[in-house]
Amino acid sequence: MFGDLGRDDQAMTTYDITQVVRGTFNWSLANGGLGQNVFHFGTADVPDQDAMDLLAVEAENFTSIGGSFVKIRDMQSNEVTLVGADFRTVDPSNPLESHGTYDVAGSVSGESVALETAVVTTLYSELASRRGRGRFFLPGLATGKMTGGRIDPTTASVISGRCGDWRDSLLSDAGFDWIVWSRVASTGRSISSFETRVILHHQRRRNS
Repeated sequence: MFGDLGRDDQAMTTYDITQVVRGTFNWSLANGGLGQNVFHFGTADVPDQDAMDLLAVEAENFTSIGGSFVKIRDMQSNEVTLVGADFRTVDPSNPLESHGTYDVAGSVSGESVALETAVVTTLYSELASRRGRGRFFLPGLATGKMTGGRIDPTTASVISGRCGDWRDSLLSDAGFDWIVWSRVASTGRSISSFETRVILHHQRRRNS
């Protein structure tokens, strides 16, 4: 079972290795636990240091995008905090990196789900194969966002929608497109839609 798909009005773009940046997001979890997510971002131009530094600044908004709407961090327990991110170009001929230090905690007071579990959102591109899909694991869901042992469908829909909001904001404000990256094909593709499952999964490092 799934939540609703996020917006799918993103123009489809492909990126080669010279245009792609890998980002590792670092989370502080309950009881001293640590978690990571791996993202990939594409840009129309070959990234320079200024672009990398801007990406590190804009990435802090990941869980806070939404304006007057519900945000991703409104789904997370205050036991989990986004503490930083590391960004590196994928192309070894253009080795650049940038780092962001953040302090963005979940908004919901109370316990999170078990440390080894996470919400999983599937990332779809226009390519209808495994190389055209990715997954994003969100840690620290507040237990109050569960219903009958599953993620509340409204919560799942909100997470999908806010992923689309952040994708759009990052592209417009920093010029970076959240993408699905295929190491086999050395190609990145724009994400067209997001689909959040209502069943918790084990969290592990994944490319997106």
